[in-house]
Amino acid sequence: MVTIELSEAALAEEVNRVASQEGKEAKEVLAEAVRQYLDAYREERIRAEAKAWYGLPVEMREQYRGVFVAVYNGEIIDSDQNQRTLYLRAKARFGREPVLLVEGGAQPMPVYQSY
Repeated sequence: MVTIELSEAALAEEVNRVASQEGKEAKEVLAEAVRQYLDAYREERIRAEAKAWYGLPVEMREQYRGVFVAVYNGEIIDSDQNQRTLYLRAKARFGREPVLLVEGGAQPMPVYQSY
């Protein structure tokens, strides 16, 4: 087990207070907070990778029509016709680091709306 120290006394007190109010241990509250932070971090990284991909010239993206592309740190790092194969290679290389897998081609960036 790895021990991580929370050195800000005021923050530690607040975590303990919330844990007490929720009927949980402080380590549970901290673990949930870290999970939420990491989820938000990964989402932001994927948004940045998507922005990098869709920001490439159409002609460049069109070169990848018919294959899936892996984008990491704003760069195309790999491609494959099989999305699962590409995923497994990216996972082997980068572990849980956020890597965008996207279908190649000149299609515009999808726009999502919530209702």
